Amino acid sequence: MVLALGLLAVTSVVLRPAAASAAILPAQVLDGPSSSILDVDGTAMAPDGSGGLVYRKLVNGAAHVFVDQFVNGAWQPPVQADAGQAGPATMPAIAACDGGELVAVWVQPYAYVVSSGTETLSYELMSAVLEPGASSFSDVEPIDAVGNGTAVDPSLTLAPNCSGYVTYRVVTNPLTPSQAQPAGTPSPTDTGDELVDFRVARFDGAWWSKLGAVNAYEGEVSDRDPTSTNEPQIATISSSEAVVVWQEPDTTGYARIWGRYIFGSTLGNAIQISPSTVHGQPVDEDADAPSLGLLGQVAFRLAGGSGSPYGSEQLLRLTVPSTGGSGADAAYAVDLGGGASVGEPDAGADIAGDSPVAVAQDGQALLYSDFGAVRTVLGPVSGDGPVLTVPDPSGGWTTAWPSTTAAGLADVEVTERYPDGSTQTGSLSAPLSGSISGLSVGNSDLADALLGWLQGPADEKQVMGSLLAAPPETFQYMQGASELPADQVQGPSGWVRPAKAKIEWAPAVAPVGSISYEVTVDGQVKANGVSGPSSTAPSLTLSPSGTAWELAEARSLSHQLPKGGLGTGAHRVRVYATDQWGQQTLVGGVNVRVDATAPTVKLTFLDHRRALRVRVTDKGSGVKAAQTSISFGKHIRTVRRKDKVTHRYAHAGRYVITVTAHDRVGNRRHVRVVVKIR
Repeated sequence: MVLALGLLAVTSVVLRPAAASAAILPAQVLDGPSSSILDVDGTAMAPDGSGGLVYRKLVNGAAHVFVDQFVNGAWQPPVQADAGQAGPATMPAIAACDGGELVAVWVQPYAYVVSSGTETLSYELMSAVLEPGASSFSDVEPIDAVGNGTAVDPSLTLAPNCSGYVTYRVVTNPLTPSQAQPAGTPSPTDTGDELVDFRVARFDGAWWSKLGAVNAYEGEVSDRDPTSTNEPQIATISSSEAVVVWQEPDTTGYARIWGRYIFGSTLGNAIQISPSTVHGQPVDEDADAPSLGLLGQVAFRLAGGSGSPYGSEQLLRLTVPSTGGSGADAAYAVDLGGGASVGEPDAGADIAGDSPVAVAQDGQALLYSDFGAVRTVLGPVSGDGPVLTVPDPSGGWTTAWPSTTAAGLADVEVTERYPDGSTQTGSLSAPLSGSISGLSVGNSDLADALLGWLQGPADEKQVMGSLLAAPPETFQYMQGASELPADQVQGPSGWVRPAKAKIEWAPAVAPVGSISYEVTVDGQVKANGVSGPSSTAPSLTLSPSGTAWELAEARSLSHQLPKGGLGTGAHRVRVYATDQWGQQTLVGGVNVRVDATAPTVKLTFLDHRRALRVRVTDKGSGVKAAQTSISFGKHIRTVRRKDKVTHRYAHAGRYVITVTAHDRVGNRRHVRVVVKIR
């Protein structure tokens, strides 16, 4: 074999584009219709295709947290995450890891605190875990006290191994103008400013531990009034590392976007991401709406006006720098043209380094790709969106946003752009039409994604879920400095007998559902439904550097080609991967040279039958002369190690000619014939 894939240790891989279109599956009602459903608050998906959706629903008049799990390609019945808690629950978030495990966090009243004779209700950031195979969540665990429980807005992330982080806000001082402040309290630099901690806690797979505040200037500067446009964001970049981004003014009083890398339980340095200067000119306007994508890619808005060197509002995208200082030099800026209405951006990224950014502007859903050089108008958007994008690691993207149909009914529009530039669109909606809220997306980082939203009349709200299933992906493997062939079907290195015509290939990736394989020989299907594992969790994770995927313990698949019909010659063998939705991807092809016939022995009389020439030929692998023997008769020396011999007889008579010949793959021919010599 050219390559025995066998058991691959940790190996860097590059995803290769799938040739087929992804499936946009019909929307499914997960709960409702009901007037007690409040909103959908988030969707998550793990690399292995499992995931879930979190939403709030009234129970006995109080808001509680419910989760719909997605596992084995199907949605499961709702499960209450905060069972036993008094409520009301607010601001839930969800994250998924491999094996079907889900972690939910939310804010809930915890206890009354008495200070100076005044009784105040204290709130906690809570968490619970739905373990693989469990029918209910674990006991609720408090993570941190969060004051009066306003504007906490947690952002939750999990690595495939189920360790992760949450970032959240805590208002430590609302800087109420009518109240006297302690000595040393910074004055608000803008109307509505407050003192806010941006905190992080770590989940080790079982318990939470607080890591503290990540502010660059904690307690030194006031922070902008907490809204949806300045929520902190966090994302894992490996099993033990993450990056967090947030908005915070610097000492000039203008709000910047900041970031920190987190290494296990250690906080890295605060890094300013948005620029303080552009081309030598100061940036005296606020940056806001940070969106954190794959591989540390960040998109944010920079306000326009006299204080901005750009003049008009800008959309910027860059990678969180690994060292201190502004990352502005690495950014690309998109002029939003002073649009009257610009929504919050949503950042994606692929391993080629591009970072498509989706945004709603002036009633249109837009997507900027190819490093900002390409602006795609996707279609009308309802309000300010959101417009959400899911990157395909091999190139291309999927974008979803709330819109309306030609008949004026609310729907979720989906556009998929494939690596080859082709596109497909879809429209998703609930059985009972009505306004849409809470649109969210959770993606597996492999172009598969779960969509969730709330839709319907006020008294008949429905929790909706849908799956965007990408076709199976294949890999190009790299080990050290050597790169293995891009064509992932491997065959024998030379000629083989039919019994040894065996091929191997690396399993394709389809996070959701199973994969079967079809094998064709010279265009004819020779095997269908060949089963085998797909390379899903926990084998597929981002490398610590965040620049590639790592595939560990990916066993190759093999198939013995059928002996019948494999004639001598070169045969083109192809392998196709098919997922449970019927989407098919060419894994690759290989030429297999088969020698199914033994050598041919030809006898030719010469010189009026007084001489005889014996010639051994093979149209496949060739004659192995070293194993050839030719006997011209009794008392005549046998000739060996030659495939062409002429013998002149001294006497007439009858002679027994015996020839034994082998080809290079072991096919054997034995000939015994009587000839008459004159």
